[in-house]
Amino acid sequence: MKAEIVPVGTEILMGNIADTNSSFLASQLPLLGIDLYFVSTVGDNRERLVSTLRQAWKRADVIITTGGLGPTQDDITREALGELLREELKVDEKLWQELRGLFRRYPGKIPESNVKQATLIPSAQIIPNRIGTAPGWWIEKDDHIVVALPGPPDEMKPMWQESVLPKLEERATGAVIVSKTIKTFGLPESQVDELVAHLSRLSNPTLAPYIHSDGVYLRITAKAKNHREARHLIARSEEQIRSVPSHHIWGADIGLGVDGDLNPDRSSGEAFIGLSGEKFEQTFTHRIRGNRCKMQQRAVHAALFDLRRVLLGEVQCT
Repeated sequence: MKAEIVPVGTEILMGNIADTNSSFLASQLPLLGIDLYFVSTVGDNRERLVSTLRQAWKRADVIITTGGLGPTQDDITREALGELLREELKVDEKLWQELRGLFRRYPGKIPESNVKQATLIPSAQIIPNRIGTAPGWWIEKDDHIVVALPGPPDEMKPMWQESVLPKLEERATGAVIVSKTIKTFGLPESQVDELVAHLSRLSNPTLAPYIHSDGVYLRITAKAKNHREARHLIARSEEQIRSVPSHHIWGADIGLGVDGDLNPDRSSGEAFIGLSGEKFEQTFTHRIRGNRCKMQQRAVHAALFDLRRVLLGEVQCT
């Protein structure tokens, strides 16, 4: 199955908010073995949104929209989906009564504009929203699945996990997509790409280099019937990769995070270092002195030192 995510909102295109919804959904789809090929962001313009949805309909089996389900005039996702599928929106009286009951918890008159949040097209099923007032839509038509979810992440994520994910699991092909990241240092991206060019031409698993703040990463991605087969494909590819730039590989799937209380009005602070990998997870705390700039530099140095200790086995990790 192929998927396309369509985030809706001019505020995304203007850079006013970051589209964390697409990142979350992109991390979820591989667990179902669903390939994501496009993320197509559209502003609050009905004509452009319908055009984008029609394009997505041609190249994807699953279309997931986020945003545009509110009560205002620029919330146009429902209308655009109705136009795409040539179905008329009508108010679902039962849903409208439920929404009216929700609004009675708050003082003041119920805004009549909220009635649009109770509209449905014949092929749409309601996806409950237990946090907000915008229910989602689940549509199955002509061998396609269309999912419409609200924009706020604290509403979208529970709806995905509680309602959408179980439905997609029932309809997924049974394949899984698994990735592993090999981390290198001391080589430019172009040179790493040349060293592994013979492996990059493979279709399964695929190999993609990309630049990160601490070196060049090589992401291996395999698709198989189950996790065991996918990991086997990755292991074979990883073995070949490690035989090429072997002296420049410093880890695999290791995460490093730095946080802390570095107050500019004080001459000291605490830095909290978190390290995680396939087989370990460890945190460190350091007392750091100096001005704000010096404390930030020393926190990074402390994190790299802790990472070195972990990789050399000098620290017993949990």
